[in-house]
Amino acid sequence: RKWVEVEVYLEAADPAGVLLRLAYPPGVTLAEPPGPVTTFSRVRPDLDPLPQISAFHNQGDHLGIVMIDTDGIPDERLATIRFDCNGLRPAPEDFNCEADVSDRLGNTIAANCRLDLN
Repeated sequence: RKWVEVEVYLEAADPAGVLLRLAYPPGVTLAEPPGPVTTFSRVRPDLDPLPQISAFHNQGDHLGIVMIDTDGIPDERLATIRFDCNGLRPAPEDFNCEADVSDRLGNTIAANCRLDLN
């Protein structure tokens, strides 16, 4: 298989604002040009309904994911991203995810970003 799907999960208590930075290794590419992702051919939001504000931005070495919803964001899979493999399939530890998360009052809250590879 010449591609890998990365499922992105958020673990946080009652989040309302999420900024994730999903760093990907040089051995994979996201078939989206750098800039805002406007089509969901490779980046698929998995929440239904989508948060009030959802944005994805390819930075060339990481994908920025922003979600904001005043009703809260569910603690479940946020998105699935499909990368092309340029050689060997990457290991889970080749990816890194950092999360900045706030509650409905705008206070920073503890959060973890978890990744599963398929």
